[in-house]
Amino acid sequence: QLISTQQTLDVPGEIATGIFRLFQESLTNVARHAQAQQVVATIEIEDGMLVLKVADNGKGFDMNSRTGQPKTLGLLGMQERVLMMNGQLDISSTPGKGTTVTVTVPLQDEKVQKDMAP
Repeated sequence: QLISTQQTLDVPGEIATGIFRLFQESLTNVARHAQAQQVVATIEIEDGMLVLKVADNGKGFDMNSRTGQPKTLGLLGMQERVLMMNGQLDISSTPGKGTTVTVTVPLQDEKVQKDMAP
């Protein structure tokens, strides 16, 4: 299920591409690991920030058993992509209750446009 509070999203191309890739990787992780029955994705703009949230009701994992750093290549790639957009990646998970990935990215940021320019 995809939910958006926006009729249209007018975001710079590099941000749109980055968010699409993060959404894609989040869904790939759900398909590979979560054994979820439901996934809810929301995308909205709040105070000049684009917020993507992907939540599943899958098996989750113990956040305390991790060092706080993503260990898989998929999660590392997501973290790097978010940092390139000067954003923030938050992952919360509880065993047996699912995982939520939240990406927050500024829409107007000179650093983003400079770092992601071809």
